[in-house]
Amino acid sequence: MIDPKPITNENILMALGIVLVEIRAADEISTARMLADAFHNAPAMIASGASPQDTWASVLGTARRLDVERYVVWLLSHVQARQISN
Repeated sequence: MIDPKPITNENILMALGIVLVEIRAADEISTARMLADAFHNAPAMIASGASPQDTWASVLGTARRLDVERYVVWLLSHVQARQISN
């Protein structure tokens, strides 16, 4: 899914922050692992200078494989909407 709003590193890092809270609150270890797996490469990709689009494609690809894509896509939209309203 391609979002019409540009994806930024700030969007990805804000989503990661929310995911870390979700991981701590997860009742099921499998849910925590899937979310961690989806986002675990993002900080290193950002630090190495990867484009936000490439970083997001990596996150989304893993999320799709782990069947958490819907949540991850929603999370990006939520973060972007919050940034627009601030």
